[in-house]
Amino acid sequence: SKKIAAGAGAIVLDVKVGSGAFMKNMQDAEKLAEEMVKIGSLAGRNTIAVISDMDEPLGLAVGNALEVAEAVKTLKKEGPEDLINLCLEENADKARGMLQNSIDDGSAYNKFLEFIKRQGGDITVFDDLDEFTECNYKIEVKADKEGYVQRIESELIGEASMILGGGRMTKEDVIDYSVGVKLSAKRGDYVKCGDCLATIYAANKDKILEAEGLIIKAFEISEDIVKTSPLIKRIISCKNI
Repeated sequence: SKKIAAGAGAIVLDVKVGSGAFMKNMQDAEKLAEEMVKIGSLAGRNTIAVISDMDEPLGLAVGNALEVAEAVKTLKKEGPEDLINLCLEENADKARGMLQNSIDDGSAYNKFLEFIKRQGGDITVFDDLDEFTECNYKIEVKADKEGYVQRIESELIGEASMILGGGRMTKEDVIDYSVGVKLSAKRGDYVKCGDCLATIYAANKDKILEAEGLIIKAFEISEDIVKTSPLIKRIISCKNI
């Protein structure tokens, strides 16, 4: 409804499916995607839904400032591969090429800065992203075994970020925008015992141990080589409903 109200003529919806999403299975995700595409089409908008995997966190960052910094890096061609691929996903090769060019020539990043300035924001905060994501404590969470990362329970990573103050457990809670979790390993990666799996960004020491336990629990590691599943599960448009 927000996208329709804003006047967008074409709408691309990212429908998540998996452990870290509202829709835990493909059947429910497809049903939701089809309903939203129908709504957009009935409103006269060219609408498609991309169903994407959320059985591990998208990108590496979970947390407010960390995710903004990752988005900025993606616009500067420095983002994680899965996030870049999702941003560029499109049926038409010509459209994908146009999107890639907008990143390569810097126009996508410049448009982002224009959005910030139009809303009265300070774009100089993005001059130093390390300072932008500075936090009181940065604690590495290390692997307790050797092997391949089979899966990363997205919901547990999100819960760890929330416990640190990055989200609300109740509507009265105040969000700390500096805290969160930054992954160092993804599904399919081989790690040794003691390798860094993720880094906790915390404002105080109180919740670090609890967040660390959730992150360790989120990583499933075994000796088996992982067959990675595709990020994009299906694209639904009014043509294929």
